[in-house]
Amino acid sequence: MSVTHQKEGPTDTCPAGERRFMNLTQMLHRMARARPDAVATSFLSRTTNWANLKERVARLAAGLRRLGLSEGDRVAILALNSDRFTEYYFAVWWAGGVVPTLSHNDNVIIDSSVICEYLEECFAETPLAPNEPVGRARMRAWMRYFEEVPTSAIRVPSFNMFFVPHFRNIPEQVLKSQADKRPLRKHFYREMGNTGFSNEKVTQSLDRLRSCLVRVDSALKDNGPWILGDQFTIADIVLIPSVIRMIDAQLEDQWADLHHIDMWLKAAMARPSFSQAFYEGTRLTANA
Repeated sequence: MSVTHQKEGPTDTCPAGERRFMNLTQMLHRMARARPDAVATSFLSRTTNWANLKERVARLAAGLRRLGLSEGDRVAILALNSDRFTEYYFAVWWAGGVVPTLSHNDNVIIDSSVICEYLEECFAETPLAPNEPVGRARMRAWMRYFEEVPTSAIRVPSFNMFFVPHFRNIPEQVLKSQADKRPLRKHFYREMGNTGFSNEKVTQSLDRLRSCLVRVDSALKDNGPWILGDQFTIADIVLIPSVIRMIDAQLEDQWADLHHIDMWLKAAMARPSFSQAFYEGTRLTANA
C-alpha cells in the first residue's frame, strides 16, 4: 500500500460531505459493538470480524496521524482491491482525512466521467463542454468511445506489469473464488489469473490503444489543439488518465510517430490542473 496526501485548502471543505463520512466511521463502531464476531471482510484465505476490523483501522488511523495526516488532508490510496483497501479507506476517514470523491449538497457522486459532467452542469462558469447541442453530442460520443476502448484496453498491460506479481503465489482456485465476488469484472480477473494475461491478449489491447491514438491524432490534426477544437473539454479529461497510464507502463512508443498526440499531451500536462490531479505519489511508477 502507498498513501500520499495533500493539505486541503479552505475552499475545499464540505461540511455536508464530512457529516456523511463521519457516519461511515460511526457505522464501523456500531457494527463492532453489535456484531463483533460477524465477518466484516473476506479476501482469499483471510477473514476479519468487525471487532478486529475496528482494531486494525484504529491502529492504521493512529499511524497516519503520526505520519503527519491532518484534518481535511486529501489522501490517495494506491493498493490492490482487497480487504486491506477497506481497512485503509476506513482509517483515512477515522484519522480525519478525505478520500477524494465528490460530495456536493449532501450528495456523493462517483465515477470520474460522471463527476466531470456533474461539475459542468453545476458550475457553468468554468465550461468543460461546448455550448451547442451538436458539440455536446460529439463530446459525449468521444467520452463513450474512450470509456469503452482505451480505458479498458490499458488495464491488460498495466495489470500484467503492476498487479500480477502480487498474485503469483495465490492458488488459482482462491483467485477464481475472489473473482466471482466481483461480478462487474469477474471474467477480467478470471482471465488474468495468477500468471497474467496472454501475449495474444496484450497484443490485442495494444492494438486497441494504438487505433484510439491514431483516431485522436487525426481529430487533433483537423481541429486541434484539443479533441473538439479550441476548447478543452471533458473528452480530453477522460482520455488523459489512460495515456498517463501508458507512460507509467512504458508504452510511449505507441505514439512516437503521432505528432499531434504528443503536442496534445504536452499541452495537457502543462495545465495547472494536471499537477493537482497527478500529484507526487499518485502515479504507478512511484510504487512499482
